[in-house]
Amino acid sequence: MNNEQLEKGKKLSEWITELEQEEKLWENSQSLRYMALNTKKHSEGSISDYQIKVHFVNFEVIKTLALSEVRKKLKVVREEYAQL
Repeated sequence: MNNEQLEKGKKLSEWITELEQEEKLWENSQSLRYMALNTKKHSEGSISDYQIKVHFVNFEVIKTLALSEVRKKLKVVREEYAQL
């Protein structure tokens, strides 16, 4: 392995660790407490944050989607790491 591959491997390894931690957080989660939305006013170019009521949000759907995305990315990163 050359230095470039070693550096890439290190970054991928760190990314894998972060994704695994994120996966565990979502797996162990039971509800949402706070959510915020960003809105941008095109005419002004400004961005505002608004806290929203979480009882309008189906937590199980959000959790399922989030876990799916994390696992998909984790698979891709692990495959890339294995090819080094």
